[in-house]
Amino acid sequence: MSTLTALAIAGGIVAVTAGVALVVVQPAGSFTTRGSVVLDHGCATYGTTFGDIRAGTQITVKSDGRTVALGRLREGDQHDNGSLSLCQFPLVIDDVPGGHDYYQVEVAHRGAVTFTEADLRDGLRVTVG
Repeated sequence: MSTLTALAIAGGIVAVTAGVALVVVQPAGSFTTRGSVVLDHGCATYGTTFGDIRAGTQITVKSDGRTVALGRLREGDQHDNGSLSLCQFPLVIDDVPGGHDYYQVEVAHRGAVTFTEADLRDGLRVTVG
């Protein structure tokens, strides 16, 4: 057997093993929640009392007092409606474990808001400000 053939076979074994590992790591019954955090202040938060609400801000999902999933805010989109300026930060939280009665979701350290699993599956919307 040539060296090239041996390397190809070894590469195939590694690829199959990695694929199996990915399947095993994926939690059974987990889901992805999508949604947004709406800030009723606009997107320019630097130097304001809302400076902790920006792209990259951590979102913590807890159940029964334990952290079960983490996410981060994405870049905000400004929406102006007359005298009201809103900023909508999209979010995606992967691998939220299913089967809990309630989940507490906290953006930065602004206090947790409680949701049901159905709420998280339908789309999460949190308003700050």
